[in-house]
Amino acid sequence: MYAMERHQLIEQQVLQNGRASVVDLARKFDVTTETVRRDLLRLERAGSLRRVHGGAVAVDRVSAAER
Repeated sequence: MYAMERHQLIEQQVLQNGRASVVDLARKFDVTTETVRRDLLRLERAGSLRRVHGGAVAVDRVSAAER
């Protein structure tokens, strides 16, 4: 799978679920967690999502803090 395809799928997952875990994404795409972190950084810089500890959340999500 190309990085662009992976980025699109990561974006879709975050939009559908409101969040995504680095570990879950790494398993899903059979890549390292470092690769996923780089992907999330690129997507955050593009304004597609917001990185948080352990993963990412949708940009419009108010808070990622646990209640």
